[in-house]
Formats: sequence, structure tokens, C-alpha cells
Amino acid sequence: MFDTPFLTLVDGHFPGKPFSYFLLSHVFKGEMWPSLIQKAIAKSWLGYDRMRFLKCSTAFRWLTGANCIFYSFNEKTNLDFFWKKMLEFQSSNFLLTASTAKKGSSWDKSTGLLDDMTYSIIDTRLHEGKHRLVLLGTTGIFGGGCDGRWKGKWADLPVPEAFIPKKVSDEEELDFKKRYFWIEISAFCELFQGITVCRYREGWSVLSIDPKKAARGMENALYLDVKTRCTLTLEIIHPEPSTDNKRSTGLVNIHHGNPGNEVGKVWRSIPRQETTDERAVETEPMEFEPGAYLLINSVTSEKVTPNYRYIIRR
Repeated sequence: MFDTPFLTLVDGHFPGKPFSYFLLSHVFKGEMWPSLIQKAIAKSWLGYDRMRFLKCSTAFRWLTGANCIFYSFNEKTNLDFFWKKMLEFQSSNFLLTASTAKKGSSWDKSTGLLDDMTYSIIDTRLHEGKHRLVLLGTTGIFGGGCDGRWKGKWADLPVPEAFIPKKVSDEEELDFKKRYFWIEISAFCELFQGITVCRYREGWSVLSIDPKKAARGMENALYLDVKTRCTLTLEIIHPEPSTDNKRSTGLVNIHHGNPGNEVGKVWRSIPRQETTDERAVETEPMEFEPGAYLLINSVTSEKVTPNYRYIIRR
């Protein structure tokens, strides 16, 4: 499903009151695309009501087909490491969101941020040579004078013109700018639960494979015959669980192969730990030289090897 794009036909009819609070996305200045996308997902997700429980990683999965990773924050979060990763994600043009704590947790409303809310991560900036800032975006329409913006330091720094539509009035431009705010990473990691990273790579081709089990029964094997030097990522997708939803662990070994499909020297070994509820894991881009490779997906957390699916992107 995730490797094959599909079209969903929607019309211009949307559910209204008394259910509009739950069933409609917030729109801004007559923008219809959020509601159209939401309706398309609702048709695929069997209704608007189920979308109330839709996680950001699942929504990204439906929209792009790409794998997602969630990075959680705690008091031990290394800010230097996190900043480095943020710059890596931006250079790869990944889609990023940040989520606040769920309702019922202790929360200081004076921050201006809303409970249980997802914000778009738009940009980063090194301000005055030392302040590491993150630009976040919100819909800005919640009623009661609440716009969900951070009220702390650096919030009102200028927004890059690239994020403001060109053909808008002065009044509309001001409204657009109110949808964004800057926040320093120390406050960001303290006030948010974590970030969701959608590893969407625009323009990459996709190949889906359902391999056969290896002879030893506890492994899946995949044979690759690489004709030219290329960069590949490998995604491993766990099937829907029949009894539980435990995330499996294992090890992916990529061996040099030969015409007889015999196992050769290990070229790369990758620990496998599913990172989201979609039960999938994707490798970092790998440079393959021409030749034969044998991929063996070993499972360490389950008694019987599930029938995994593989998606190769290049």
C-alpha cells in the first residue's frame, strides 16, 4: 500500500454543524486544500470520527508513503546532538512536526502553546551567532483570542519572506506572519514532547518486494543484483499483528553475494528497531557498488518470522 500512489476522488461537500469542531480542519483566509486533503484521508481512513485518533506519523504515511521516526524529548536530551540532527533533516527536505503534551498533564498556559497540539517545523536559524532557534507554524485559528503561539523570547523575530505568499494584501500578510513564531531549542525541547520526522524523498523511485523465507526459517532473505553504482534506502515493514502490537527487533545483515546465492562476507550490519506505530524501519542512504548482495533480516523478538515486506528507494 505504501509503495503505490493512488488517487482519491472527493467533492466539495463537507460536514458542518453541529459536528464541525471534530469533523473539519481549520481553514485560513478561504484556503480549501486542508479540508480537501482531510476529506480524502477520511475516505481512506473510514470516516472523520476515526481521524480524531490519527497520529501525525500515520497521516504522513498516508499522504507520502514515506517512513516516519519519532524523537522524544526528556531532561537528558542533548541539545547539541538534536541541533545537528535538525540541520540534517532540513538539508534532506524532510517533513517535520512537533507535538505538545496531552491534556491532563501539568502545563503553563502563559506560554501561549496549546495542549495536545501538533505544530509544523518550518525553519531553523542561528541568531546573533549563538542562539539556536526553530521556526514553528500553527493554523492560528482557535477562537477566544488564542492563536497557539509561543509568548516567550524570540517569538516575534521577523519571518523569512519565502514563507509569506506574494499575492496577499498588507492585512493578510500580517495574518500570515502571526501563524509563525521562533523558539530557542532549550525551551523547545522542554515544552514539546518530541518531533515526528517524515523521511519523504521527492523524486526517488520505489520498488516493493515480498521475499521468501530463508532455509533456516527465522530469517527473511533478499537477493540484490546491482548493475550500476547507486544510492539506496531499504524499508522493512512488519505485517499487521494478529495477537499483539509489540514492536519487533532484529538485525539486518547485508552480505556480498555470488551467482550461487551463497552468503559471502558481511558488507554492512544494521540493528533493526521499529520506531513508530506503523511498525516499519528504514535505513539511512547506502552507496552500493555494482555486484551481488544478499540481505538477511534476522528476527530476535518473535518465535515465528512474520512475512515482512521490503521497499527499496533510490
